[in-house]
Amino acid sequence: MMSAHRKKWTGKRGGGGSRYNRVGLAKLVGFLALTGVVGVVVAPAFAEPVLGCPLGLDKGVFWVRSIATYTKHTKWFNPNLGRMEPLPAGWYSKKTAIPVRLGYGLSDRLDVGVSVPWESRKLRRKQGPDWVEKDDSGLGDIWVAAKCKFIYQAAPVQRHWAFGVAYRFDSAGDGKVKNGIGSGANAWRLGLLYHGQTSPAATDELCGHLTYEFGDTVRDIAGFGKSGYRNADRISYKLFAEKELSPKWGLVFGPSGWLQVDETEKPNGTGVGYRAYVHNVSAKLEYYPNGHENEHQRLVLGISLPHAAKNGFTGNRVFKFGGMWTW
Repeated sequence: MMSAHRKKWTGKRGGGGSRYNRVGLAKLVGFLALTGVVGVVVAPAFAEPVLGCPLGLDKGVFWVRSIATYTKHTKWFNPNLGRMEPLPAGWYSKKTAIPVRLGYGLSDRLDVGVSVPWESRKLRRKQGPDWVEKDDSGLGDIWVAAKCKFIYQAAPVQRHWAFGVAYRFDSAGDGKVKNGIGSGANAWRLGLLYHGQTSPAATDELCGHLTYEFGDTVRDIAGFGKSGYRNADRISYKLFAEKELSPKWGLVFGPSGWLQVDETEKPNGTGVGYRAYVHNVSAKLEYYPNGHENEHQRLVLGISLPHAAKNGFTGNRVFKFGGMWTW
C-alpha cells in the first residue's frame, strides 16, 4: 500500500487447432471497451497471477511470487438437473495449486515473466455404474507474459495503469491432463491492471484487474473425453481494497471471480449446456517485513468464499498462503 507521502516504488530492498483466427475483432474490441469502462468507474488492480502487478518492476529487478491455493470441493454441477448439488456419498474432490511466477524488469515501464504451476488433484466419483479415482500431481501448463505500465501519475493521487499479454503453452503431459493437471490447450490472456490511492491524503488503496482469455481446442489425447473440445472464452476480475493496519501489516478484501463468455463447445459443435462461473468474496492478511513502501516484499494468508458458482466442482472456501520478494 502506498501512503500519500511515499515516493515511486522502486522494487529494491529498503526502498490443438488454430482457433485464434476464429476470435472475432468484435470480441476484442468489446473487451477493450469493457476494461476501459470498468477501469474508469471502479479503478481496479492487484497482482494478477500470470500478468503480474500493475506497479511494474524497475529495470534490472527480479521478482518471485508464489501464492498457493487449497480447495476441498463440496459441490458439483449435475448436468441432468442443470444445477449445483452437494457431492453424493462416496465422492470426494481436492485440488492444490502452487504456481511460481518469476518476473524481471526490462525497463521502468516494461517487465516480463514466466509462471510455472505445480498442481495436485485427488478425485473419486461415479461415471455411470463405475467408480473413477484419480490421484496425481506434477507441473501444469507454463505461461509467459509481458506487461507495460502505460500511465504513472504521482500527484495529486498516485495511480498506476498497465496492460499485459500472456501466452499459455500446452505443456502438461497427456496423463496429467487426463487427471486434471493442465488444460490440454494453448491460450492467450489480455489484461488491464490498475493500482492507486483512494484520495490524495489516503494510505488506503483500491486494486484489481480485468482479463480476457481465449484459447485453442483441446488436443487429441487417447482415452480423454474432452479431446477436441473448444474451451470457452473467459473474463476474470478482481476489485480489492487495501487497508493499512500498521507500518508492517495490511488487510486486503473484496470481490473476485470469473465467468465464461460462451459455452465450452464439443467436437460436434454443440455446447455443454451451460456457461460456467465462480464469484467470490475474499480477504487476506499481509505482512510487509520491510514496510509498505516495499510492495513486492510480503507474506500472505487469505481465504476466498464462493457465493455464486456454476462449475464442474466448487468448494465452500479456498485457502491461500504464500508470498513474494524482489532483488
